[in-house]
Amino acid sequence: MPWSIIEQLKDHIGIVFSFISALLWAFNGLASSMATKTYSTTFVAFVCSLSYIFAPFLIRWENTEHYNSVDTVIVILVGTFDICSVYLSLLALSLAPLGNTIAIIFSKAILCVLLSTIFLNEDLFIIDILLILANIGGLFFIAKPPFIFGHDAVDDDESDHNLIGAVAALGAAISASFTFILVRKLVERDTYDPYVILLLKSIVGFGVFGLELSINSTPFMNIPSGYDWLQLVFVCTTGVGACATAYLALQTEGAGTVAVISTLQVGISYVLQVAFTDETVSLLSILGAVLILFAPFWYGIRGTLRKDSNESLLNSD
Repeated sequence: MPWSIIEQLKDHIGIVFSFISALLWAFNGLASSMATKTYSTTFVAFVCSLSYIFAPFLIRWENTEHYNSVDTVIVILVGTFDICSVYLSLLALSLAPLGNTIAIIFSKAILCVLLSTIFLNEDLFIIDILLILANIGGLFFIAKPPFIFGHDAVDDDESDHNLIGAVAALGAAISASFTFILVRKLVERDTYDPYVILLLKSIVGFGVFGLELSINSTPFMNIPSGYDWLQLVFVCTTGVGACATAYLALQTEGAGTVAVISTLQVGISYVLQVAFTDETVSLLSILGAVLILFAPFWYGIRGTLRKDSNESLLNSD
């Protein structure tokens, strides 16, 4: 019996990797949320940027010979937008509850559709417009802006933090969306290498955050204990592990399937928030998260169905 289960898992190893990736991203969010309560957001972002220093050893350098000036600019932009997304995500996690932040970041699915319409001249359908409206409604339910919900709905300080955190999370989603659009450009030009992106992400993060820390940081001796260093290591390892398992999942499963499974990250994040933090989960936040998750879930299902349809056509031929 156990062997049959193992064999079945081997046949669906991409789905297994997708689940592991979603779990690691959720734990990464929890660890990042805790770390940003101890250190500055810039310091945590600086450490995260160093976690990709292994990238040069995995790059296929012979392929980079085909890069021209346009490819180089796109790669630099991808690395810049990607590290901006990391920083804004950490900033949001330092201000707003874990589950709410992760839910808002998932707005990147619908933002990718909008950006594709603007920059790639792709069509926008009625279902896309409905999902955009649902996403906007979800953002309002999670952020609870005082001009809609009133100042009596939540504590003033909590309301300000939630609102600023929500804006930062939305900024992270926007940056991630630009990253995806630019990566699609690289794929079209047949010059995409994920490890080149990770290298640029590390270089940009090391330069920008290192410069800011050298000007405005507290000395490293102010870090309280070894446990805090362990916390930072956990942030880095879960982030790298989540990226690696996502890449492995995409080698055997379609992007649509991986996208659908990745939405579990939001639910897991809310569970971790209740289990490991003193932050409560409101019904409005859950409703907002559900509205936001309609988009990645729908696009994931649609992508999976299209893949199956194309494979059926090929098999029939």
